[in-house]
Amino acid sequence: MSKLAVLLTATIRCEDIPFVERKDAELREADYRWAIRGWLETKGLDTLIFCENSGAPLDALREYAAKENRVGANLVFLSCNRNSGARAFGKGYGEIEIISHAIEHTPDIDLHRLILKVTGRYRARNAERLLRELRSMHGDILCSLRLNLAAADSRIFAITPICARNQLVPRQSTINDSKGKYLEHVLADAVHGTILSGGSWSPLPCEPLIYGISGTEGTRFGSSPIRRLGKLLRHALVKACFSYDL
Repeated sequence: MSKLAVLLTATIRCEDIPFVERKDAELREADYRWAIRGWLETKGLDTLIFCENSGAPLDALREYAAKENRVGANLVFLSCNRNSGARAFGKGYGEIEIISHAIEHTPDIDLHRLILKVTGRYRARNAERLLRELRSMHGDILCSLRLNLAAADSRIFAITPICARNQLVPRQSTINDSKGKYLEHVLADAVHGTILSGGSWSPLPCEPLIYGISGTEGTRFGSSPIRRLGKLLRHALVKACFSYDL
C-alpha cells in the first residue's frame, strides 16, 4: 500500500475576499486548530501538509500540531503571501495558489503519489476509512462530479501532484467568482482534461463525510444523520454506475 499525504489548505487573513462570510482571523485560526487535531487522530495518516497563503505566522499552529500528533505523521507547515489574486478573483483562485505552492515546496514530494486535498477547516467523519481505501487506489484525480459533470466538489478531492501541475494549476486564470466561474468548475475541467489526455478519473472510494463551519456561509454543516445517509446512498449509486463494465 502506498503512502498518502493530506493537504490542508488555509487562509487565515481573508481580508476582503468576496463571497466569504467567516472572515475573522482568530476564528479561522481556531477552525484550523480544530481540523488539524482531527486529522492527527486519524490512523493511516502518513503526512500532513498545512499550507497557508496570507502570510500569517504559523508557529503556534505548528507547535500545537506537534503536541497533538498522536499517529506520528510527518508534519509539513508552509506559508506564503500569495493571496492578492483571491481578493480580485475569489477564494478558488487563492486555493490554486496554495495547491501550487504546496506541490513546489513540500520536501521530497512524489509527483505520482495521490494527495488528499481538504479545505483546511474541515474534518471527515470517516477519515480513517477514506485514507485506508485511498492508499490502495491508483489514478490521477478522484473527486465527486455534479451538475451534468460541469462541477466538482473542491472541498475534498485526491490528485497526484503531476496531474495538479499539468491539469489544474494552468486553469487558475479562468477562475472568477464574480462572473460565476468557480474552482468547482475548474476542477471538473481538470477531470475532463485528464481523461482526454489519457489519464484516469474516478469517484473517491467512499463518500467523505466532511463537516465543520462553511467559510462561504458561516454556518455549520455535516451534522444531519439524514443528509449523511443520503450522501452515502448517492455515492454508492455513482460508484456502481461508473464502475459498471459492459
